[in-house]
Amino acid sequence: MLRQLHVRKDSLKFDVAHMTVSPDGTKERLHGHSYRAGLTVTLEHFDFESFLNLRDLRHAMQSVCNAWNERFLLPLNCPHLSITSWDDTSIDFTLCFDRYVMPSKDIKPLDIENAVIEHLTVSFAVDLWRELGCRDLNRKLIASLAIELEESTGQGGASTLSAEELSALADVPPQRRAGQASGHR
Repeated sequence: MLRQLHVRKDSLKFDVAHMTVSPDGTKERLHGHSYRAGLTVTLEHFDFESFLNLRDLRHAMQSVCNAWNERFLLPLNCPHLSITSWDDTSIDFTLCFDRYVMPSKDIKPLDIENAVIEHLTVSFAVDLWRELGCRDLNRKLIASLAIELEESTGQGGASTLSAEELSALADVPPQRRAGQASGHR
């Protein structure tokens, strides 16, 4: 018997800026979206002794939303990204031949190729998996997480990842700095 828990609240939202990059090296102009986040947890098993509190799941979701809120999503694995310098104060980078200098505190680095919904849902799920691991929550009860991100009513995306996939992805360092091996030109 399949058991699932759902977490969807009006408060689970965040605003971000990004630029979608095309394979030919062109990109959209800098713009933003307001996302609403939803979660479906599929349980490995369920009995009286195994219990996941919806409140704990909601708080973990809210923490991830807060960490993403009012940030520029930087796709670290984009082939058209080159990082010149990055320290605690600022980041200097070129994306599709345009140079940007931004405050480091305003950047949400993501280990993805492009800041599009197909990648964002996976990155959000990995951040949530890490957040759940920081809390006193029994992740062994979880078979999979499905993350839904909706940028407007009826438009968005979703990804479902198994606990094994999430554990493998979450083991990768969440961000890289200029000068480290990262595949950037």
